[in-house]
Amino acid sequence: MKTIYLFPTVIFFSVTLVPVVYAGGDAEQGKEVFKKCKMCHTIKEDGKHKFGPNLFGTFGHSAGTNKKDANKKYEKYSRGLKNYGEKGNMWCEENLNRFLKSPKREAKAKMPFNLREEEDRKNVVAYLKENSNNTAACEKRSI
Repeated sequence: MKTIYLFPTVIFFSVTLVPVVYAGGDAEQGKEVFKKCKMCHTIKEDGKHKFGPNLFGTFGHSAGTNKKDANKKYEKYSRGLKNYGEKGNMWCEENLNRFLKSPKREAKAKMPFNLREEEDRKNVVAYLKENSNNTAACEKRSI
């Protein structure tokens, strides 16, 4: 009988504590780690795309899609990344953490780079969040 109550309790705590786990990221440290990403990405509000898209405003946005600025569309998303976004995945803490750990495994993305260290991923996620004007989209999803 106790087993029946254990499963919902585990689910409840794992869902409610997820934002707390990622809250520890340091955006300043993330800016340093992001230097590894600058070969392919920019992160300026009106920045240009490089080999990969400009990542300003990515946090809170649907994966594998262009942001609303039609003049700065990025056309090189892989079919896997587009499918990942079509399944409803948004770039919020959890998805970004999994994606940055293994882009090819998580979303079949063309991105050949990953961040193995959890602390680096948390910091980059905090940096991406700091450089977005759409953080409310992720907050709404977690409620």
